[in-house]
Amino acid sequence: MSTLGNIETSGVVGLTIVSFTTGDILYLTGTAKNLVGPLALEIMTRHAAITTVNVTGFVFVRDALPVRQQDGTPVERSPYSPKIKYLVEETGAKGLDSKEHKAKLREVVQVSSDLAVFKFQVISKPGAGDLRIRPGQAIVLDFMNWIGPPQYQHMKDTAPSSINDDRVRTWTVSSAHEERNATWFELIMREMKGGAVTGALFDRLRKYRSTRLGQRIVFDPPVVADIVGVTGDFFMDNDKLDALWVAGGIGITPFLAMLRALAERGSAAEGDVMLVLATREPSIMLYMMRPSLERIASTVRINITIFTHDSEFDYGNLKSNQNICVHRDRVVPDFWRDIPRGKDVFICGPSAFGDSVADGLRAVGFSPSQIHREGFY
Repeated sequence: MSTLGNIETSGVVGLTIVSFTTGDILYLTGTAKNLVGPLALEIMTRHAAITTVNVTGFVFVRDALPVRQQDGTPVERSPYSPKIKYLVEETGAKGLDSKEHKAKLREVVQVSSDLAVFKFQVISKPGAGDLRIRPGQAIVLDFMNWIGPPQYQHMKDTAPSSINDDRVRTWTVSSAHEERNATWFELIMREMKGGAVTGALFDRLRKYRSTRLGQRIVFDPPVVADIVGVTGDFFMDNDKLDALWVAGGIGITPFLAMLRALAERGSAAEGDVMLVLATREPSIMLYMMRPSLERIASTVRINITIFTHDSEFDYGNLKSNQNICVHRDRVVPDFWRDIPRGKDVFICGPSAFGDSVADGLRAVGFSPSQIHREGFY
């Protein structure tokens, strides 16, 4: 396509659209206009600069490209490609820009050098609907107003995705808010090196020089983000539990919300949960689970299996309905053979970890319909 400067000057544009599978090429010509700010937002949700094209002519040439994508190879998305954005009238845009709720970061508890629990207060407009979060669901936050847009760069080989960074991030909520309006929520974040959002938040946290691990820090002035929405079908319902939860590292987050929900249900909660956790930080993970484990009623049996190379950590005091078993190794495929086949399976962790677990479970007889996955990348 022509450069934005040329479009601004001439008002005309040419587009070349290539199919790498068929070799066909579509050439388009048309008139074009750059829209910035409110005019752009009237057309495309959450995107303040767009170019509109009115097609005036086309040429379609079959088999014009001399090269082809090799059969059976996956399509690799360019790291410079922006996220999908919706036109205002499209279904996918509904609810994405209502801005009925804002999240105000008030407190942080740092649990390791790169891991912290962030507590947000929900600020709602008058007349706004309830903010409902089921145990295990995620929340989408927009930090654009706090961080600001990225500076213009044509290319950035070290971090190509940052070119089109919209400052919108999704995190699984680690707190429980069953059957009620969420007036606050907690997120567990790990600092991503070079990350625009987590980097800024942890930089802010480091300014509190007296910060000690486990100390509660009040952010003043608070950080404010727009709540874009709540998402995800990876959640715990109200039925009697017979579940296998599998977490890789910080993939424990949705299960922390589920454990909290079980604690809040009291004696109304019942069932059997097997939690398999692969982690290099067992002490930290148990530290975050312990408050819920101490409150969960005896009507819920919880068996925790930890895979770790950490040789020394404190299990804490367990109730009679709870048990912890430790393996000083990685999760191996044979481990899944002894898991009762009737359990509903929930897996959360890095993509490769989740693939390995799902493959192992299917190999011993679990059906795909039993397996629910939530990933992070």
